[in-house]
Amino acid sequence: MWNLIIFLIVIGTIMMVAETFLPGGIFGFVGFCLTLTGVVLTYKHHGMRAGHLVLTGSTFGAGALIYVGLKAFPNTRFGKMVILDNKVSKEKGYDVSIDSLKGLEGKIGTVYTDLRPAGIAIIDDKRVDVVSEGGYIEKGTDIKIARIDGNRVLVVKV
Repeated sequence: MWNLIIFLIVIGTIMMVAETFLPGGIFGFVGFCLTLTGVVLTYKHHGMRAGHLVLTGSTFGAGALIYVGLKAFPNTRFGKMVILDNKVSKEKGYDVSIDSLKGLEGKIGTVYTDLRPAGIAIIDDKRVDVVSEGGYIEKGTDIKIARIDGNRVLVVKV
C-alpha cells in the first residue's frame, strides 16, 4: 500500500509543480486530487499518526518544490526562452518621470502627428505626447507648450 501512496503523492506533487509553469488549472487540480487521495489512503490504512506525517510532509514538500522551481526556472533554457529579459531604461528612450517634462514649458515644437486633440510633437528633438488646448491641429504645424499638468503636456498653435 505504501508504494501506491508514495506514487500518488509524488505524481500529484509533480503535477502541481507543473501547474506553476503551464497554467490552466487542470494539472494543479489533478495533482491536488492525487496528493489528497494519497493522504486519505494513508489515514485510512495506516492511522492518524502516519496520516498527519504524510499530510505535513506532502504540504511542505510541494511548497518547497514550487519555491525552488520558481527560483530555478528563469535560469533554465526553457525559462530564458519564455521570460522577457529586456529592461526598460532612459538610455533606450523610455522615461515616464514627470521631471523630464518640467523643462519643456514655453518651448516651441512641431506637430509630428495630427492632434485630435491628442498626438505626438517633436520638441527639442524628442517625441512628446501632447494634447492641444484648441482642438484639432494639423501635422507639421508649429506649437508652443502652454502648460504641463502632471504628465499631461498641453499645447497651442504658435
